[in-house]
Amino acid sequence: MKSSRRGMALPLALLAMLTLTLLAHGLLLLSQREVQAAAALRDLAVAEKAAMVGLRVGWATPRGPGLPTSPKDWISEAAGTLPGRSQFEVSRLWLDSEFFLLKGTGRTPGRAGSRHLVWLGREGACVVPSETNLP
Repeated sequence: MKSSRRGMALPLALLAMLTLTLLAHGLLLLSQREVQAAAALRDLAVAEKAAMVGLRVGWATPRGPGLPTSPKDWISEAAGTLPGRSQFEVSRLWLDSEFFLLKGTGRTPGRAGSRHLVWLGREGACVVPSETNLP
């Protein structure tokens, strides 16, 4: 009499190979997501640095020749490109006759998003502006 377990080796081997293949595929997808997340974090940091450069440019650049005597003499808008091809824009919005909002935007090439930083300034104030992140 022949055993009924004679033909089970091949299906079990195929099932084991399928299980290992699915596990390996899942690990590859997980590692790919980790690489994408690290690249997104790097691009966010680069965009934030570009926004900070924009704020510093907007804070320190006069509208015309000579040193500015008040913030109203400074530029109202500026844009530029940094060596790593990241871009920045800065704009100044007067809230009233004394206070203004300086908004810096940084972008990284190849990414759709951007990073915004805001400084609140006061005419004639000799304080370092505080940083605030916008959502």
